[in-house]
Amino acid sequence: MFFFRRLSQGLPHNIQYRNGRERFVRSIALCLAIILVCWGFWQNSKNYIKKFSLEQRIDDVQHILDQDCQVKLAEILSRVETKYGVKIYIKISPLPVVSANAVPGAILLGISPKNKQFALLLPDSWEQALGAGLVLRLREEIMSPALARSGSGQGREAEAWQDALLLVLEKLEKRMQEL
Repeated sequence: MFFFRRLSQGLPHNIQYRNGRERFVRSIALCLAIILVCWGFWQNSKNYIKKFSLEQRIDDVQHILDQDCQVKLAEILSRVETKYGVKIYIKISPLPVVSANAVPGAILLGISPKNKQFALLLPDSWEQALGAGLVLRLREEIMSPALARSGSGQGREAEAWQDALLLVLEKLEKRMQEL
């Protein structure tokens, strides 16, 4: 190959070193540049994987959540996972919410606006720690008004569900902090 022939003959004529120290400094600078580029790619990949992972945990089939709400939910999900080590999955689907969709060891928050269903499926250990009445309280205090607002036909269904989801997650996080 034509570009390897010159390298076998030594350095190209336009690269000249005055002394050994300059050669050493240039080599170290080149190594540092390569290390910094690799570190930058590593951080970018880590952030992308984290963002992708959070997006996968918010499954909005009906496109009820707007971008701002998804960002707020992702922040709450990330905060809960880092503080308490539990993953929360949000599933918004026209199909009925069933416990078969639950991920073992994770919290599933399922909403079916079409069927006017809400489910909060907790792992056994979290259900005992948070209290058995939590799901009922969240359903009565937050989700029942959201169901009523979404069925009113005023075109504010998405807003009702977004507000309800944020409130449920904030109350859940607050209850976790109390433990």
